[in-house]
Amino acid sequence: MPVLKSSIRIQGDYQLTASSQLLADPLLVIHFVLVSIPSRGNPARLISEVLGGFLPEQSFAYEEIVFDLGSDRLVRNHTDAMTVLVRALER
Repeated sequence: MPVLKSSIRIQGDYQLTASSQLLADPLLVIHFVLVSIPSRGNPARLISEVLGGFLPEQSFAYEEIVFDLGSDRLVRNHTDAMTVLVRALER
C-alpha cells in the first residue's frame, strides 16, 4: 500500500444533515501523541467526534496512541502495543 509523503489537504464547502453519511468504506483515524503533549481538545479527537456522528459505528474507528520513546524499554513497550493494535485492526 502506498504511503503519502505528507497529509492530504481537503478544501471546499460541504453540507451535512443528521442523516447524512460521508462514505461507506471503513475509516480509521490514528492519532499519535507524544506523552508530553496534552491530548485534550486536539483537532484529531474533535474531528473524530464530528465524523462519528455521520458514519455507521462499525465503519469508523479513532485510535489515539500516546507514546514515549525516551528509553529502550519504552520503545519496546510501544512496539508491542502497536503490534497488538495492528493485529486487532486486522480482524
